[in-house]
Amino acid sequence: MSLQRRGPFGLRFWRAGVINEIALQGVRTVRGLTVVAICWLVISSTVVLAQASSIEPEKLTPDERLKIFINSVSEYRLIIKGDDEPLTLRPEPLIRFDNQVGGVVDGVVMVWTKGSRPVVAAQVFVMRDGYWIHEFQSFAEGPLTLTENDRIVWSPQVAGGKMSPIADGPTGVKQRGARKLAFKEIASQFAVTEDFREKQQADLQKYELRLLSAPLYRYEDKSDGIDGAVFAFVHGTDPELLLTVEARTSAEETSWSYSLAPLTCWGVKARRKEKDVFASPEMIGRSTRNDPYHVWVFKPDFDRLKVKSEGE
Repeated sequence: MSLQRRGPFGLRFWRAGVINEIALQGVRTVRGLTVVAICWLVISSTVVLAQASSIEPEKLTPDERLKIFINSVSEYRLIIKGDDEPLTLRPEPLIRFDNQVGGVVDGVVMVWTKGSRPVVAAQVFVMRDGYWIHEFQSFAEGPLTLTENDRIVWSPQVAGGKMSPIADGPTGVKQRGARKLAFKEIASQFAVTEDFREKQQADLQKYELRLLSAPLYRYEDKSDGIDGAVFAFVHGTDPELLLTVEARTSAEETSWSYSLAPLTCWGVKARRKEKDVFASPEMIGRSTRNDPYHVWVFKPDFDRLKVKSEGE
């Protein structure tokens, strides 16, 4: 999520395409408003806000920021509809990133899995202005619910990811080591662009995203013969689109499939071998907590970290 290049951050909100100055309030929820905070977040008639941190994020050590990131999602409970078992939060971030152009001081990508297969990914990051952000994307093939202390935070009602077959995928690739090279070959066949505005009234500009050569996550489900890898298309090191590639191997053959999922509120498009295969619309003012993509501001628990602001 690169915010500065897409418009001013801070006490500005986007409503029906108009920037309004609104005082942020140090509360978790404010009811009865219909605005979008920091280029996202309309939740029906509820808008989630949080007060900018009184501790400058750059004064925290990298280890302290990392602890805040992980602690902030550790109490979340994610359950796929019809399944009693919650998803598993992988303890280590898939990647750590910043975006100095966009005002992102530090951030991580976390993933929740069913078995080893990824189901939900989240960017957790802090802005230079002192705002701490959760940006979630579902890969699930159906509805799921995220709760915190029994309160529903996010509940996408439609599938967040759909695996599409790769009819011209590699053949004769049955060994896991060989599939590693095949995954990279398939990922390199995709090209991704992102549309954004440099300034409030500027026209949309197209930005070419860069594929990281190594996958963020590699997984295997031997019971179903599945081997998979998750790649990222980035601005700098900031992931904006995730590509999942899977190989399903049987005694007879190996079949290939892929899915694409955005980690940005701006429109992204993907092509494979010069053919359009994916488009995600701009989500400014459109995302709700019932959508597969959703963003909200959170207030870090400095007491848990044992960090106090000056003068306390």
